[in-house]
This record gives sequence, structure tokens and C-alpha cells, in this order.
Amino acid sequence: AETAGLSFSSGDGSSDASMEFTGTLSRINAALETVTYRGDQDFNGGDTVSLTIDDEGQHGSGGDLTSTASFDVTVNAVNDAPTSAAATVSGTEDTLHTYGTGDFAFTDVDSGDSITRVQVATLESAGTLECNDANGDNDDWQDCALNDWVAAGTSLRLTPALNSVASVTFSFKVYDGTAYSTNPGVITIAVTAVNDPPVVSGGNTGTADE
Repeated sequence: AETAGLSFSSGDGSSDASMEFTGTLSRINAALETVTYRGDQDFNGGDTVSLTIDDEGQHGSGGDLTSTASFDVTVNAVNDAPTSAAATVSGTEDTLHTYGTGDFAFTDVDSGDSITRVQVATLESAGTLECNDANGDNDDWQDCALNDWVAAGTSLRLTPALNSVASVTFSFKVYDGTAYSTNPGVITIAVTAVNDPPVVSGGNTGTADE
């Protein structure tokens, strides 16, 4: 709001839930003409703005006179992008791991929204990450490419590097049906070692004396 020439006893005319001020008639009218409304973060629905004016008994007899008015405001909902976060899952050495929907952290302030897609934001640090029906193309399993997306569920799988127990990471974005998360999360698969059978080394032939 335009605050020039006003004296505030509550608020300051900027991002206030309520304010109280005095000024000349022209200054007050100028302020009221520039008042804007903004609901709380992520709020949608009905709200009411109330206004009380007081002439402080400036003219005539009878003391202070006041008048009150209220205005109904309807705040229409818009889609809020989901958010994600780092996540860790467990895997086994030399074993294919298929990622489920619950492996990917998903949060959305919009009631009823759920994860519908996962997008590969950076590629795997090791092993082979595969996408099923990447980008809705009805293809079979194939190596994921950067920014490929798959339907949330069981459409991403990782084959660790042979005999490796190093953790493998890639980053991802989640989709709520309308928008992707702005910042990617990083998912880590912690690979558990398995016992490998021993290997006999050396030649398979020999000689001996009688």
C-alpha cells in the first residue's frame, strides 16, 4: 500500500496481517486504493478482509464516529510442485535391484497428489541403470539416458558392477501429475557383499616320474 503521509500504530503497510494508521483523508484514500491481498503460503479457499474507519471526531459534534465494511476473498488453488530428498536403499552384490515407488522421497503440500513419474536427473555412478518404457514410448528395458522419465512403480532397475560392493548413486526428480520437483534428490543403493566361491589357480596338467 501507499504509506506516504501515514502514521502507523500497528503494522507498517508491508506484508501485514492487520494494520492501523492515521492520516489525512487524501492520504488514507491513496493508501486504500493501493492495498493488495495475499493469502498465507499455500492457502486456498475463502477469506474475509475487514475495514474500520474512524473520523476521530474531526468535524461536528457527537465525538468519534466509525464505520465498518468487510470483503469476501476467494483464493483459487494452484498446483504446487512436489519436493524430494536424499534416500538410501539396500542392494546385494551381483544382484539386480528394481526400484519401487516408495524408494523415492516424495512430499507435496497439495492434498491428494501422489508420485506418478520418476525422472533421471543425473546418471548412475557405476553399474547399469535401465528404464522400462522410457518417456512413455512403450519400449522394453534399455539403458537410461539423462532426463528420461518412467512411470512410478517398478520401471527402474540397476545392475551393480560385477563383484563390486561400492555404493551406487544417481539423482532424480519426482512428478505429481502436473509438475516435477525443482531440486533433484540423490538415491543411494548400499550394496551388501556376498560370499564368492574360491577359485583354483594354476595349470590343469602336470607331469610325474614313475
